[in-house]
Amino acid sequence: MMRVRLLGCCLMLAAGTALASEGEWSSSGPLGGDVFELIVDPMSPGIVYATTQGGVYRSDNNGQTFQPAQRGIVASTVYALPLMLDAEASTKLYTSDSSGRMYRTDNGADTWEIFRGDFADDLIPGRMVDVPATVCTFVMGSGTQRFANEPMLWKTTDCGDHFRNIGLGLPPDVVANNIAFNPASPNEVLVGMNGSGSLYASILRSTDGGETFSPVLDLSSVRGYTPGVFDIRFGPSGTVWASVDFQLFHSVDNGQTWTEVLPTGPGSAVAAANVFPAPTQPNKVYVGRGDGVLVVSYSATPTPTYTVTHFSQGLTPNPTYLAGGDPLPASVNRITATVGFPASGVLLASTDGAGVFRRAPVDGMLNPPWSASSELNPAGARMTGVQVHPSPDFATGIGFARQGNFLLATQNNFSAASPALYLSVDGGSDWNAFNSGLRAANLNALIYDPTSFTVSGNTIWYAAGDSGEAESAYRNAGLYRSDDNGSTWITIDGNLPDQPGNDFVDLGDVHALALDRRSCAAPPPSGPCLAGPLNTVYAGADGILSQPLPGQYAFSHQVLRSDDRGTTWIDLSANPGFPVSSADPEIVQKIVPIAIATSPTDGNLVFVGTRAEYLDNAPGSGNSPADLHSGLFRSSNRGATWTHITAGLEAKDSRTNTYLDVTAIAVHPNGTTVLVGRDRSGLVRQIDDLPEHRRRSQLHATRQRHQRQRLPARPRPRPEQPECPVCRRKWLRSQPGRGVPKRQRWPGLVLDQRRPTGGVGLRNQRGSAQQRHPPRRHRQWRVVDQATGRHRQRRRAGCG
Repeated sequence: MMRVRLLGCCLMLAAGTALASEGEWSSSGPLGGDVFELIVDPMSPGIVYATTQGGVYRSDNNGQTFQPAQRGIVASTVYALPLMLDAEASTKLYTSDSSGRMYRTDNGADTWEIFRGDFADDLIPGRMVDVPATVCTFVMGSGTQRFANEPMLWKTTDCGDHFRNIGLGLPPDVVANNIAFNPASPNEVLVGMNGSGSLYASILRSTDGGETFSPVLDLSSVRGYTPGVFDIRFGPSGTVWASVDFQLFHSVDNGQTWTEVLPTGPGSAVAAANVFPAPTQPNKVYVGRGDGVLVVSYSATPTPTYTVTHFSQGLTPNPTYLAGGDPLPASVNRITATVGFPASGVLLASTDGAGVFRRAPVDGMLNPPWSASSELNPAGARMTGVQVHPSPDFATGIGFARQGNFLLATQNNFSAASPALYLSVDGGSDWNAFNSGLRAANLNALIYDPTSFTVSGNTIWYAAGDSGEAESAYRNAGLYRSDDNGSTWITIDGNLPDQPGNDFVDLGDVHALALDRRSCAAPPPSGPCLAGPLNTVYAGADGILSQPLPGQYAFSHQVLRSDDRGTTWIDLSANPGFPVSSADPEIVQKIVPIAIATSPTDGNLVFVGTRAEYLDNAPGSGNSPADLHSGLFRSSNRGATWTHITAGLEAKDSRTNTYLDVTAIAVHPNGTTVLVGRDRSGLVRQIDDLPEHRRRSQLHATRQRHQRQRLPARPRPRPEQPECPVCRRKWLRSQPGRGVPKRQRWPGLVLDQRRPTGGVGLRNQRGSAQQRHPPRRHRQWRVVDQATGRHRQRRRAGCG
């Protein structure tokens, strides 16, 4: 019977799959995340390409909206990867992924194909740069897994089918970070090298198309190391700008000589991560860095001077997040401009965590300001949670949302400025930043108080993340609450202690939040509260690092509880049963809570899932990880004591107490079944770990609640009865409570009601095996007396 049921389930699933295949998943945002490269098609106005953590995207309207353009790309892009467009055949593009695969497209990124040509497998593809005035010809820098004492520069003239090594004079086996061709003279090439403790030139120059190089900027003897080059670009009229070791350098003779940009004299170097020379203005460059964009202007007369102007107006994902009176700008990865800029077109900036920003041609007063591209920014956002507002109807200041259309989503991109929280009022088709007053850049968790749903918009939300990346003036414990459905937020770090030497509470990453569903002012006799608000909040975090003894460190405040909605907090991780995380100069051994869940029927019951971390700061010292207790923990008294739950879970490697990371926990509404998501195995395990008396008491409470609600009782299976009327009457009289005299009842025995058809069977009340016989005129029952263990026989007249 069980097999038949399972087959039926499989058939239903198959049918559901067939129906679902009529629709497709679509990327609906929020998509403003890490955007790396921006490439403008010089032959097709309006087309812009971008690489992100979510792959390659294309815009057909000058960066206002982007759509995925990565069909055929099979692996992730988790860090800044190259993107190159062949300017003479602009539908041809090249890129690579984090696994070292190289891709090319001949149709403007509609589809991609993997290619490798004869490029060696032990070489890692790097930045690709188009050779001007040629088709299918480009130069590529590389990393290496070998030491062949050769330059890491390669050239292809057949779209990547064949490569040959070039770059005589470059430091051997060193990554060529950046490559720039002079558009006015394609044989002039500049290469910026990767930084190193070894001594060699940072920038080298070639006048024969990259075949041979000679150094033009060597700072290694002065600094004692080789500064790395992060960006280098030619401007008009022989100017070149470069970011060297995050400092701005300038050349006015096609890169033969260089000057460090010091606007007000020694010690005033301009910090720069990337550069974009103004297309028609040789003495002007846009500089992107961690705090937005600068404009640097050069004047050669009467004496060489540089003027620096901040250029970040509007370049922020959170206008209410002020730093020094101005909104905190986004960190800029790359700047470029569409065709015609500055007379027409737009300036574009890719950012860490905030997508793409656009700026129209500017006047002398630097107007208009930057503005974010529409809700369909390129992907790359690391989304950590989505919640659907459960209210049937909900009115917002942005619009009116019907049931299931009001969505909130959190983002964590490890950036100094990101929207952090997004809102959709149309079921996820369009998204907007929803972070007014939220002093956070990164969020890991978002939950709501289910007792606070109102049409008036006073639903209570809680959020948690890491404030360490935020502007220092707004750093906090990473705990937030909104009492008006996210319109405004407050920080709820309450009485948590400050770090020594800091003026803010630093819990590190706050990974998880949970609410006690029975923590309202007047909880019902059983089950979760229906009216709130809920008062008890649990949080799991990296914890506060302290130094109880010289050379020894400990982590506290990893599991927290607040009984007043975040006003004050109690440290539960110091209570008996929870593992102690510690560190010293050589080893960090840490248990990090990453999931928390509470029982909806028992306010005392809390589950915490953990991750075990081990870091050896002294490799080769012979240190080995301790057998730390990790995995799943349970408390039956609101965190006063903890029990390590291991039954049915899998230990790590050969460890005894260190279990696979528990990444997610869900407690069934019955309060007794726990679903656990684990790392690596990808499995969800079911654990029914409550004591027997707790299960019985909860079952009794459920039955009582059903009786109060006048719910129909679950029908009991009706036992099969003999077909013969005489036998049926005798069979009924033999049932307990059917008027059979006590002397005719058999102690310790009941009739077997589970037999299929025919015959009469008996079974022991404790579940002992039974023996059945087919119907016949005289049945003989073989009975085992439970008290004596002896067999006895009875003959009863039957129906033939």
